Amino acid sequence: MTRCVIYARCSCRDQETENQLAQLRDYAGKQKWEVVGEVVDVCSGGKGANERDGLARVFHMAHKRELDVLLFWALDRFR
Repeated sequence: MTRCVIYARCSCRDQETENQLAQLRDYAGKQKWEVVGEVVDVCSGGKGANERDGLARVFHMAHKRELDVLLFWALDRFR
């Protein structure tokens, strides 16, 4: 089975990621992928990967080959 990690980011604590997570869970389910983790960052998109704990965790998981697919809602949520 394809192992999937969901990554969501919002810019500030007043925003929520639940809409991103819900849509990504739904998509993964339709693909019949196993969601092995959900990672959320609350920080500015201007911060690099080394300044985002969640994104650093995703990269670490990928390096260890713990996932096959990384899902994120939009490119601006990832970069």
